[in-house]
Amino acid sequence: MLYPEQDRLTLDSTLADLPSHNFQVPDSTPGQVVSHAFQTQPELPGVMILFDEQPPGIISRRKFFEWLSRPYGLEIYLKRPMSVLWSTIQAVETKSGIYSPPLHLPASCKIHEAVDIALARDPQQAYEPIALVLPDGQVRFLDLHILLVAHSRLFQLANQTIEEKKDAAIAANRAKSQFLANMSHELRTPLNAILGYSEMLQEDAEDTGQEDLSLDLQKIHGAGKHLLGIINDILDLSKIEAGRMELYLEPFDIESTLQEVVSTIEPLIEKNSNAIAVRYAPELGSMWADLTKVRQNLFNLLSNAAKFTENGTISLEVTRIPNPQPQDSAQAVLCAVLSQPPESGYLKPGASHAESDWICFKIKDTGIGMTPEQINRLFEAFTQADASTTRKYGGTGLGLAISKRFCEMMGGDITVTSQEGEGSTFTMLLPAQVKTLPTLEQESSKADLEALPDTGKTVLVIDDDPTVHELMQRFLSKEGWGVAVASNGDRGLELAKELHPDAITLDVMMPHQDGWSVLCALKADPELADIPTIVLTMMDNKPMGMALGASDYMMKPIDRHRLIALLHKYQQRQSESSPDQGPVESILVVEDDPATRDLLHRVLENHGWKTFVAENGRRGLEAIAAHPPDLILLDLMMPEMDGFEFLNALKQYPHWRSIPVVVMTAKDITPQEYLQLQGSVQTILQKQGLSFERLCTEIRTMIAEACRHQKVG
Repeated sequence: MLYPEQDRLTLDSTLADLPSHNFQVPDSTPGQVVSHAFQTQPELPGVMILFDEQPPGIISRRKFFEWLSRPYGLEIYLKRPMSVLWSTIQAVETKSGIYSPPLHLPASCKIHEAVDIALARDPQQAYEPIALVLPDGQVRFLDLHILLVAHSRLFQLANQTIEEKKDAAIAANRAKSQFLANMSHELRTPLNAILGYSEMLQEDAEDTGQEDLSLDLQKIHGAGKHLLGIINDILDLSKIEAGRMELYLEPFDIESTLQEVVSTIEPLIEKNSNAIAVRYAPELGSMWADLTKVRQNLFNLLSNAAKFTENGTISLEVTRIPNPQPQDSAQAVLCAVLSQPPESGYLKPGASHAESDWICFKIKDTGIGMTPEQINRLFEAFTQADASTTRKYGGTGLGLAISKRFCEMMGGDITVTSQEGEGSTFTMLLPAQVKTLPTLEQESSKADLEALPDTGKTVLVIDDDPTVHELMQRFLSKEGWGVAVASNGDRGLELAKELHPDAITLDVMMPHQDGWSVLCALKADPELADIPTIVLTMMDNKPMGMALGASDYMMKPIDRHRLIALLHKYQQRQSESSPDQGPVESILVVEDDPATRDLLHRVLENHGWKTFVAENGRRGLEAIAAHPPDLILLDLMMPEMDGFEFLNALKQYPHWRSIPVVVMTAKDITPQEYLQLQGSVQTILQKQGLSFERLCTEIRTMIAEACRHQKVG
């Protein structure tokens, strides 16, 4: 059968792009001619019978052989003209009420539309071939199977397109994050120097009586602070959008915070000849929230009011609102404060503040005000009321957007009412006790821990699914193991330290703290790092976990004592596992920083190791080819060929795969990178279809391996 060429199909492909046939015979043609054609050309979906004085008839391959298989079908239809078979089929189906003319579709019909139309036919006709009408009026046959295959391939193409766009979006987001990280370092560092030196020189100028110079330096310092503020706003917004902004909750006194904010903002308010009025009750009390973000929000709202007000008054009113209704949310409280109807979807699900009072901050000004259209755009990032506002008053339009997002993170919100030409009132409502998302925890009780059988073999199961807990306990206990369970990462780490189990099974997909983070914490703890860990996951990520298999890693600055201990460990392990190879005598250092490279060379040479150095991965491979080392010290972030590429290349050579590699890096290791480099996961099992017999076998193997290394060490 002729299938459509996948590389020729696009999401806009039509029926004209699919292979079709035009097998036609006169009505006088004997049935055996058609039968022979069908038998020798299996791709033919049907035959068209041409009549002199009536429209052509169409008989599908399926229907042709169905009628031949009936009693006396071969004798009746093979030697007689095709017109006999056609008229018989038409008469019988018409009498039975199942006759339906062939489906005719234009060649320009889209493939997905044709599938919908074809499959919507009567079940008796659903799989009959389609009559494809070309622009010149010719009719060809299209096999429904060909159409369905093409439709399936278009689905694959659509999924591939989606995946490519998804990958592109992920890459773009990764590039954006990397750019922001670089910008944070590259811009903040010189700006901090500018601010520091300008402030220092300003003090010197004041001490020496150089007032003119002092004023100029003050302007430089002010401009630098303004620029630093803009950079901080952009980075804050990017962190929020990427979901990387965190809350740092702490108790603080509200009145003291207000006094600090007002004293700081007063010079800015007085700049436009404005006055500030502060009103609050003496019993405001304290808050449990992110002090930095609350303070930043107040600065943003007050400075915004000061910027758009001249010769006016800015008032700050703060009240504590009891929450008498347990079900009240920020939405309900705000509606009561503002006497406005509630809107659905106010708060993101998660944090609950049912037992908390609410703190209401009202900032009112007598400035230029806003129209309803301007209010609708107010909290959008990089947006101000209109272009004329930006030209006259300046600013990036980020302050209010960031403030609103900060409030939402803490379970509150900001609203605004305004009248053009009369001023605006911003209302910020926050819970007095900001709560983080509830942690679902199913702790093992002391009784559970005390009930562990004294077998000397314990397995810790870290999984958020209670069913997995029950299955593991029932199955493993029969095998003689004691089983402790934890339903989240934090509890799992606690039990790992408390019990020091012989093995750990770890679910990757858990809320709040996923398995990768738990694994990193396990491997970073010297007391827990050697515990065999079996990852249970629904994701097919074995290549990620096993890809690079570095023997160890170190963080810069290099700890000499740990480095020497690592080298001795590999020296002892290699000499004991392969006595004929001898101890570690030569070491290759792959590091692009000359100072670090020289330092490592000196340290290693002083401890008796013959040391070679290379400034990047490519040079490192050349050095290995010339003098294969007994061990490699590898930096990750290098030009030309970085550490990841180097390890991939190293694996291509069978004779080099056994060389231990110790990774050194100054970058933050992500959980995925940690797995790639560390090779710390002894095995990865797929959760679906998990064989408990195989699980038992893996645990036995891991414990035996751990015991063997302990005896060797």
